Amino acid sequence: MGTIQAMSPMVFTALEIELDSVRVRPEIDHGPVLLQQVHEGTLDAAIITIAQQTVVPRGLAGTTMSKIIRC
Repeated sequence: MGTIQAMSPMVFTALEIELDSVRVRPEIDHGPVLLQQVHEGTLDAAIITIAQQTVVPRGLAGTTMSKIIRC
């Protein structure tokens, strides 16, 4: 699993909590690099922010994550 530096504490903590029986190898880099690694198959997934700043490689699927507000 990969993510950008700014999101890494939140992403990897959440993965550790939710996937406690799964071994996760964290990867921290810039969004385009992580996208390329997912495209090449060296990463299974990446959580990044893209404000339409980069081209997603053909064949990759993306999911938009929205803000969850708890009351």
